[in-house]
Formats: sequence, structure tokens, C-alpha cells
Amino acid sequence: MTTVNAASTFSGHSNSGFQLGSNAGQVHVIFFGPSETPPPRPKPSSTVPFPRDPDFVDRGILDKIRQECSEPASRAALVGLGGVGKSQLAIEYSYQVRQDDPLTWVFWIYAGNAARLREGYRTIADQVKLPRRDEAGTDVVRLVDGWLRDETNGRWIIILNNLDDPAVLASPGQPNLTTDAGNSALDALALSSLLPQTQNGSILATSRN
Repeated sequence: MTTVNAASTFSGHSNSGFQLGSNAGQVHVIFFGPSETPPPRPKPSSTVPFPRDPDFVDRGILDKIRQECSEPASRAALVGLGGVGKSQLAIEYSYQVRQDDPLTWVFWIYAGNAARLREGYRTIADQVKLPRRDEAGTDVVRLVDGWLRDETNGRWIIILNNLDDPAVLASPGQPNLTTDAGNSALDALALSSLLPQTQNGSILATSRN
């Protein structure tokens, strides 16, 4: 009698059994369970840490901000002395953005120093639930930069509050990284190069300078 070898492979939810008619040979059956589905993408949200001011009075500046920031890859700044209301304008603008388009991400970053700016990138990584963000050695700033550049993630606006010192943007994204020669790789990792100008994003800064 001739030996018959048959192999069958099943996958998916609908394959819950195996049926075979008369057979005198060997049968090898491999079953695969349902493939793992990636976690769903989080819905767009805001990281603005301040409540909306119900007594805010618009003096016509918000229309100019909206116009400037509506352009793809735009960068705009609110410049003025401390206490004139730059942050309040940015806060109100952030709430109006979410009100007009709930599918837009709004990220608030305190940019007074490099450490806080990097912390803001960390907050973004947590907010959008980036894989590998908690792994040792991960450059979270570059990880977020890659996410921002990916237009499939939707529209976003970054508000850099209190960006008073331009030297902050010259700081390294990952300060402890060094080259093979032992020199600090500052130029390659400058934070300014990790604020992407993409068609799906805009950046608004508040500054005294």
C-alpha cells in the first residue's frame, strides 16, 4: 500500500476543526491561532495643562494667529514683554483648535530650558502611546520627531511656551550621546532640527525676544 502524506494549514477565526475522509497515509496538520492585532491608535487630544479662561477677551489677535497657523508647515510666534498675555492667547487658541477640529492633536511644551523641552517631547510620546518609548536607550526626542513627520498620524499643532532663549533650540535632543571619538554629537541632535516642518503640522511659539 502506498503511503500518502498530506499537510494542511489553517489560520483565522473560522477554522475551528479539521475533517478528513478515508486515508491510509500520514496526515500533518498545523493550526495557527488568530494573528495579534496592533493596539488601536489613540484619539487626538490635547496636552495643554491649563483650563480655558471663561473671561478671555479676544482683541482680534486670534484671527491673525489662526490665519498664520492654518498654512501647512507654518511657524508663528507671539512676541512681547512678560505679562502682556501671550500665554493666555496661546491657551485660548489651543482650545479653539480642538473645538473647531477634534481630530487635531495639540501639544503644549514649556520651552524655557532644554530639559523642559525634552520633557515635553516625553509627554507627547506618552500621549500618542509610541512603542519603545520606555525602552532603555531610546532617543525619545527622535522617536517623537519621526511620529510628527508621519502624515498618517493626522494634523498636529505644537505650542512652545516661553521660548525666550534661542540657545535652547541649539541644545542636544539626547545630551549624553557621544560620537565614536568621544565628542559630544550636539550638531546632529540639535532640538531645532527635531521640530519638523511638515504639511500636517504647525508650530506656535511665545517669546519675549
